[in-house]
Amino acid sequence: MRIGTQTILSFLALVLILNYSTYAGTSKDKDKSDIILSHTDFPDLDNEQQSLNHFIENLAQRKGKYKNEESFIRYVFHKTHNKYLKHYVEQAPIDQLFTKGYYDCLTGTALYLMIFEELGYRHEVTELDYHVYLTISSGQKTYIIESTDPLNGIIESGDRLHEKITPVELEKYNSFYEYKSSICNTISVEQLIGLLNFNQAVKSYNDFNFAQAWNILQTAKEHYPSERMEEFELLILKELNRSQTASIE
Repeated sequence: MRIGTQTILSFLALVLILNYSTYAGTSKDKDKSDIILSHTDFPDLDNEQQSLNHFIENLAQRKGKYKNEESFIRYVFHKTHNKYLKHYVEQAPIDQLFTKGYYDCLTGTALYLMIFEELGYRHEVTELDYHVYLTISSGQKTYIIESTDPLNGIIESGDRLHEKITPVELEKYNSFYEYKSSICNTISVEQLIGLLNFNQAVKSYNDFNFAQAWNILQTAKEHYPSERMEEFELLILKELNRSQTASIE
């Protein structure tokens, strides 16, 4: 199996979020590979990309050994989880997925999207208020890929996943601020990249690094301008103004 350019481009595009100081404010029309190559903090980028490609090739070679499609899909899910998704950590950045095995619903979904796309499955990503998940299709069947559930993360689609999330599960995503807008959208890969940036902007905000949160959010808005991002931008501006006023006093 030859790994297509889409997987490589998706992988590189996701890594863009790692270099906020270089990428923030950069035109989205600039060659993405140039931006990535300028980033020096991600360890062994080439090795990680080659490792992912090799992993997908091995998965593809085993497809014919399974009695049906669902068995293979479950094999891919569990094999991927065991190799990459070790510890759930809220707002985990994409680099820690590869270096430490830390993941959240966004980075886990991004990884499964790249893998299942390259294996030839149709897919879509659904964004909820405080959660993201992947749906893949094979023939007449559709499966929800819930990256944060290592044991029961394959759901044959009938009910929508947001009907299965309990209030306790939602509470862990909604621990700081309740947005005015409610979300249940199908989003593109480009918008998923925006959400990955948005998640890191939220992390910076929660760490009281408001200037960095602002910079990362501008990158997020390039990929996925939305009401929620506009609302969050106002929160950041409020804190920046408050900090500036306090410094003057």
